Amino acid sequence: MGLLLVTATGCRLASPIAVWAPAQIQTTVGQKLVLAPVSGPPAVSGQLHASILAAQPKDPGRQLTLRTPKQIQSDGSGAILLASATELAHPDPMSDLTLLALSKQANADWLLMGEIIQDGASRRRSQSEAATGQAADPHAAIANGRLSVVWRLYDVKAGKPVIDHTMVIDTDSSIQKHPDLAGLAGSEPTLLTTAAGREVWSLLAPNIRRTEIEIAQPWGLPGSRQTRQANELAAVGRWPEATSRWEQVLSDHPRQHAAQHNLAIAAVAAQDFSLARERIHKALRQRNSQHYRHTATWIETRQREYYTAFGLPTPSEGWAVTNPWASEFSAPREQ
Repeated sequence: MGLLLVTATGCRLASPIAVWAPAQIQTTVGQKLVLAPVSGPPAVSGQLHASILAAQPKDPGRQLTLRTPKQIQSDGSGAILLASATELAHPDPMSDLTLLALSKQANADWLLMGEIIQDGASRRRSQSEAATGQAADPHAAIANGRLSVVWRLYDVKAGKPVIDHTMVIDTDSSIQKHPDLAGLAGSEPTLLTTAAGREVWSLLAPNIRRTEIEIAQPWGLPGSRQTRQANELAAVGRWPEATSRWEQVLSDHPRQHAAQHNLAIAAVAAQDFSLARERIHKALRQRNSQHYRHTATWIETRQREYYTAFGLPTPSEGWAVTNPWASEFSAPREQ
């Protein structure tokens, strides 16, 4: 649902839009990643590990080779080199050094390790259960409807960690971001581990981010009413229908710069950034407003993120707004 803002200059409408964003910590697309077993209470860590495997990106442009230590052992591509006498007696879980050595033998690029963070009471309860042989409480790692995990990514060839990242997943935001998980609300560990399994890939691969953008609400010019009617469609995410209506408005009323501006945003929704930049430049030539200049910057920023996410070369039109050496973008008002 779009958000209607009343300002000194009139009404402004914020519309939801989905855009591609680059991997948050390191792209692993086209490379080989080893996923170590997640440390923590087995009932939850096992669910999380399985959720990560199930959510692996397989669509074009986001594919990678994912292996687990057990898979590497079973296919014979890696021989375990145990790191200590203790590990000889208790090889599970493997130490960081052993996992890194195994990843190197498998010619992997990256090793991802995760540890579930528990509060003091939960940690003591898990240790007590392990010592007495009791079944682990699946809620032990869940505190106040949240699951916290620390991820460490190793550069296998360099043999050292490159980043630590703490991820906190809560029930409400998980359902908001992944509405299909609402049916799991009665099983909090399953809901949170499923959401966390999906969110892991936003760290390592291009991902879709939902945001909002302010579309132009015109008054006075011919075609303003029809433009605002199309805006209502965009406000509920019906971008293709809104696009058709704005195009009709622009055909009937070529000077309706708000429709031109909104079509530029619609082109971003369709990932046609060249068209988006062409349209926003036309809108700026008709009305050189702060709102439109902000949109021009927003469009090029989204284009940069998209190109970075998928490793694309600089577009033929280059970077005009987000180039740090370029002067502030401005466009002359059409006479």
